[in-house]
Amino acid sequence: MANQINNEEDLRENIIYSSDDEEEEEIDNRRFPIDEDNEDDKWSSPSNNELSHHHLEPQCLKNVDWNDLNDFICSMNEEHVDEDEHKHIRIEKGRLLLLRSKLMEDNMILRATYKGTGFHLCPVDIFQQKSSDFMLRTGAYSLIQELNVENQNMSQECLANIVNRVETTLNDLLHSKSITNIQYANMNTNRLLVRLNYLYFVPETHKVCLFILIHTLELYQQSKHLQPTTLFASFNIDELCTMFSHQQAIEALKFVLDYHAFDHFIDGITIDTIIQLVRLVLKNQSFIYNDNLYQQIHDGASGSPLTIPLVYIYPIYWRRDLINIFVNKHEAFGRFKDELLSILDLANTQFYQNIWGTTCIGTKNKFHGCYNRS
Repeated sequence: MANQINNEEDLRENIIYSSDDEEEEEIDNRRFPIDEDNEDDKWSSPSNNELSHHHLEPQCLKNVDWNDLNDFICSMNEEHVDEDEHKHIRIEKGRLLLLRSKLMEDNMILRATYKGTGFHLCPVDIFQQKSSDFMLRTGAYSLIQELNVENQNMSQECLANIVNRVETTLNDLLHSKSITNIQYANMNTNRLLVRLNYLYFVPETHKVCLFILIHTLELYQQSKHLQPTTLFASFNIDELCTMFSHQQAIEALKFVLDYHAFDHFIDGITIDTIIQLVRLVLKNQSFIYNDNLYQQIHDGASGSPLTIPLVYIYPIYWRRDLINIFVNKHEAFGRFKDELLSILDLANTQFYQNIWGTTCIGTKNKFHGCYNRS
């Protein structure tokens, strides 16, 4: 739904994990050995001119180039369907081909929005410029190597080195009895299935959900904290997934684990071992983007299962002084995606700049086109 796009949309980066053991046998029986030159696993990355979902890539699409999509759609399986279903499939195929043809003709890109159910339509050149600006602005990516026909095996060598480091670390932990055999088996990699990630970007268009604010406000009023001086505040930590270093994320995680795990064990694993494993993942985030091999040097991609908990933990560790203000004054506060919300009974002069980067006090909050006047 392109007409619902916020004019101030941001771009979020997502790393797609191209290995899915559970779906491999059901959908695609192909394997991708590291030491073999697989024609379907070339060094070049997919074009940005693609229609794709930002959280789950179907297994059957993992090796389909954008230029081959016409043939792929035409060859979609139509077996084991009755005549009516067969007719419906042909109609849907025609719609997909028409949509793709129209997008290419108009030089447009269609992407699913970040953590949303809508789609964002944008000219290719503008989208690519925003992606480039994001990479430069965040400084979260370090170029390892430009890929070309002379060094097309560089990505496979990078992947092999990552796998070796993972296997060495897990073997050391197993021999030292820091992890069990079951934990080792669950974390170990399969060299026949693992592939290097690729990076692409999706637009950020979310708005804070209104009913969450209303419910919180009702509880706040019932607790008799709602006063004439009460202010409504929302603040966003821009580009939270890429703004802090790996060391900062690890320090925040260790602080939280030490605070909550009194015996220094979680599921039989020591906190030191958990930190070692997290550090291993963060230090080995490599991927392909636009025919270049990169390493992520700040935090992780917003689509990564590890990034999300680290992102939620870090602000609490980073701004414990702010959290203490909320707790001590019995204020209401919460989180919606990357945005933090609060109801504050503070004078205007108490918004210290060491907490708030940019302060703006208004008279209304906008949520999905609805206005809540304070």
